[in-house]
Amino acid sequence: MNVLLLEPYLQPMKTMFGSIPISSLGNPRAADLGQVPPAPMPKNRRHCRSVLAGCCALLFLLSATWSSRAEGIPEPSLVMYGVVYDAQGVRQTSGTLAVTIQRPGLPALKIQTAVTNINEQFSYVLVIPCETELPGFPVTATDRLKLTTTPAVFDRSSVTFNDVKILYTDTALSTMSLTSRDRGRLDRVDFSPTGASDLDTNGLLKSWEIQHFGRLGVDPLDDPDKDGMSNLSEMHAGTDPNSAASRLAFVSVDVAAGGGARVVWSSQAGKSYRILRSTEILGNYQSVGPVQFATPPANTYVDTTTTPNGSYFYRITLQP
Repeated sequence: MNVLLLEPYLQPMKTMFGSIPISSLGNPRAADLGQVPPAPMPKNRRHCRSVLAGCCALLFLLSATWSSRAEGIPEPSLVMYGVVYDAQGVRQTSGTLAVTIQRPGLPALKIQTAVTNINEQFSYVLVIPCETELPGFPVTATDRLKLTTTPAVFDRSSVTFNDVKILYTDTALSTMSLTSRDRGRLDRVDFSPTGASDLDTNGLLKSWEIQHFGRLGVDPLDDPDKDGMSNLSEMHAGTDPNSAASRLAFVSVDVAAGGGARVVWSSQAGKSYRILRSTEILGNYQSVGPVQFATPPANTYVDTTTTPNGSYFYRITLQP
């Protein structure tokens, strides 16, 4: 049996934008219908007839569109995305985030989304429908923000996570000024129970920065001890960012005496971990066994579901 150690890693978020192709349908040719084509029409008459047919088709399309959306023209949504932290600065990967937006002259709009694990980097993506109001076509839908060519200020300071009030890590983002030019805008917005009081805008806890570096404004992606873990990863793992000997890593993976694979990794008090396994290095990693609570300085797990002739690859992930 072969086993391989894989270090934890962070994968950058990837955003994909798609487009909906628009196609037009032409009339079937007479030859395709088994008919004899008529005599050629004079060029000027053919041109007039083509323009008339095109105008009729366009009027039909506009009529169908406006009749189905008489309230105005739908616009790309405003998208909020980011991280939800707990009081210890740990990124949350489950629960419900709800943002209530105060709209001028209209009832408040409450939009919620599931908190999950997005590419090991973010917690949520919240889509806020928007629509531009045009002369003669007022926005009557109540499930979206009404945009105009002049700026309108929207208060979105009321936010809950699992029905408990949560705060913006950057208080300036609790309100937003929007016009029709802001349709489709992407906003990076993070939340924490303590707001900006302890969580720095770089995603690191201020108290953690002071403890390990004696200052604020530490680069969360820097790796001062060169152990392969960024400052942000060290904070979440509970390890020392200035000591290469302190990191979340495998200690050993070998064949257990009674059969199976014996997996040992370094651990920190108060943390919990999950073991993932795949039969291919780039394969689909699946959870093995229950969540493992820390038993510092190291945890040991025996995977008894392996087979003698199999090859296995392991990963260790932190749990919230």
